[in-house]
Amino acid sequence: MNNIDCLIDSFTDYMKNYLLLSEKTIVAYSKDLSQFSDFLTIYDPTVKIDNIDHITIRHFIAHLLEDGLSRISVERKVSALKAFFKFLKRKGLINTNPSAFISFRRGERTLPTVIKTHNEAEKLVETPLKDEYYIARRIKNPKMGAIKVRDMCMMRLMYGLGLRSSEVVGLDIEDVNRGDFIHIKHGKGGKARIVPKGEKTTKALYRYMEVRGELASNETPALFVNIRGNRITTRMIRYIVANYVKRAGLSGVTPHTFRHSFATRLYEAGVDIREIQELLGHSN
Repeated sequence: MNNIDCLIDSFTDYMKNYLLLSEKTIVAYSKDLSQFSDFLTIYDPTVKIDNIDHITIRHFIAHLLEDGLSRISVERKVSALKAFFKFLKRKGLINTNPSAFISFRRGERTLPTVIKTHNEAEKLVETPLKDEYYIARRIKNPKMGAIKVRDMCMMRLMYGLGLRSSEVVGLDIEDVNRGDFIHIKHGKGGKARIVPKGEKTTKALYRYMEVRGELASNETPALFVNIRGNRITTRMIRYIVANYVKRAGLSGVTPHTFRHSFATRLYEAGVDIREIQELLGHSN
């Protein structure tokens, strides 16, 4: 059990013995906070409770929304976080309450986020290979080196081709071995499509396939796998992106942001809107 989980247990006891909340509320809040703790183990495994800031909480909210949670459910989880950090502040366990200025209302509507510049997006995509431990890990632990290349390749597909995270996880090896094109078998609504790779995506895929054997055998059909050789999940992609976004010094960027940025970049370059829709797999 990590330090944050211990603090969650302390807060649970506080809710039971001092706040006298209903059992239903206590169970719900405890579950919400455990989910936040799970998010942190991927977002930043080394994070300490007093290092959590409002940006971390914003990324958690974005993760929940992308996971398909209703705004009512997200609002409750935010309430749980606010109560938790207020408790920690009152106990003197943190100096600043990172949730103090976080507001989330059910009726809020925000415009899709895009990465401001192409250079900023490229920097983010290449962040896994700029990791200070990447070279050492590649030599001492080939699996960890392969994971870094995998992460770069997945972000390259989302930014360079506008793929959804669900389409990335659904790719098999055979889908990318089609010359200059990638076969998307599992698009939204079950629609399949063919998309051109492009030079940077081709290089990224080649680089990943060179090290993929460290994670899984070629008998495993899934293109992107985790450290145990199983197909990666959309939830894992969200965690991975959130981690690199933080390392790159950015905020508010999720897997879907890559897709919006891809479409915006093409539109600003004068590409016909119907062609963009076709590349994105939109019906109209």
